[in-house]
Amino acid sequence: MIVLRTYVRFIAPFVALYGLYIATHGHLTPGGGFPAGIIMASAFIYIYLAFGKGLKVFSEEEIKILEGVAAIFLAGVGLLGAFIGVYFFQNVLPKGRLGEVISAGSLLPLNIAVSLKVFAGALLIVYCFLSKR
Repeated sequence: MIVLRTYVRFIAPFVALYGLYIATHGHLTPGGGFPAGIIMASAFIYIYLAFGKGLKVFSEEEIKILEGVAAIFLAGVGLLGAFIGVYFFQNVLPKGRLGEVISAGSLLPLNIAVSLKVFAGALLIVYCFLSKR
């Protein structure tokens, strides 16, 4: 058990950082919001499984709030395109130069919103499976 906990202490921050990287670079490389959310959630799931049910990094209520905020953010980006532009989810943010992080208009905020929604959803699913209700 000591080996597993030591490994999780070492690897979990790197897995979470890699998920953040995928979320912010998903419009430049293969990936995007969904895989980034699953990767970030897996870092916290590692911690939850290695250290027992007593240690939850986030409570279920905090995760539910995060999931709701991410859904509102996702809908807000879509409505921004409807109000400023003509269509729902229309790209109305300025585009940068090709290959830069800020280069795809509203795609970066959409990737971040989707990754937060998937992150919260995956954690809620795991917490529900592992909790005794």
